[in-house]
Amino acid sequence: MIPVYVTSSLIILLYAFTLLKYSRYWKKVPVFFIPHSEVSIFISVIVPFRNEKNNLENLINSLNTQTLNKKNFEVIFVNDNSVDDSINVIKHLSGKFNCRIVNNDSSGKKAALRTGWKNAKAEIIVTADADCVYPENWLKTIAGFYKINNPDMVIMPVINSEARTFWQNFQNIDFLALQLTGAGSALAGNPVLCNGANLSYKKFREMPQLNDSYASGEDIFILEWMKKKNKNIRYLKSAEVLATTPPPPDFNSFIRQRSRWISKAGGYKDKSLILISLLIFLANLIPLLLLSATIFNKLYLVLWGVFFFVKTLIDYSFIRSGIDFFNLKTSLPVFMIMQFLYPFYMMTVVIKGFILPVKWK
Repeated sequence: MIPVYVTSSLIILLYAFTLLKYSRYWKKVPVFFIPHSEVSIFISVIVPFRNEKNNLENLINSLNTQTLNKKNFEVIFVNDNSVDDSINVIKHLSGKFNCRIVNNDSSGKKAALRTGWKNAKAEIIVTADADCVYPENWLKTIAGFYKINNPDMVIMPVINSEARTFWQNFQNIDFLALQLTGAGSALAGNPVLCNGANLSYKKFREMPQLNDSYASGEDIFILEWMKKKNKNIRYLKSAEVLATTPPPPDFNSFIRQRSRWISKAGGYKDKSLILISLLIFLANLIPLLLLSATIFNKLYLVLWGVFFFVKTLIDYSFIRSGIDFFNLKTSLPVFMIMQFLYPFYMMTVVIKGFILPVKWK
């Protein structure tokens, strides 16, 4: 039992050190404020879409209200073989900004991003998702951040819309943990996560590699390419760029989404991302192993209880550090229920993600 105790203690200490480090950097870095003067940087927004007629209206309404001068940005909608009325929705609603609709040169989101890249006129690329909504100062804040900091890549926050059920709240807290990990690691100088629904980078002579071996994961593969090229990667901490996306409508959709996300892990090359992913996996695998071991020795239940209690305090503190910024709510009792369920959820998506085939749409 001593080897189990030592191993569990070592894992939880490394886990605590990592999350506390990310939390400290998140709290330390101030919020970025929009510069008072007008910024004359031209931006190309790329929006891949496939059969998004029910979501495009909210996106376009948020683009229509952008405070950045309309002459300073264009929006390129890349049609990835839609068969619904998406194109007509765009044509009907997008009259207040410079907009183009182009057909995907091939099929899939990665091909759509390449098509958008090829057609973009600006030196600054911003990628957006068709089902997201963006604040009115979104592009103006991005432009100001580029002018002041001159980054090569900008990682920005994304959050799910308000939860109405326990499982949606579970999704939102899980998503918040990913967001804080991405933000904290970037602010600490070694980014490991980003989200393509709210991402920006300069248009270099060559497009970042997207790794076509995987159906998804273009955002992480772009990040890895940027790190390999020693590019200046920054995190933009501002509520003015906080993108909102609807959560999966039900539990099965949630599991499918997370399984799709994790399926790309086999293509990761970034050692830091691999190590943090392994650490999080082990920190959630150990409680399951300890519970299983109680069949042979009841003392393992005590060890499970200690591990569960310590990990809950670490995770709750981590989540609390960003809960106000991301406009979420939770309580310790509800969080403890989620903590108990989380290892089972994680093992489910890991198994499904590495065994079952996935696709973008």
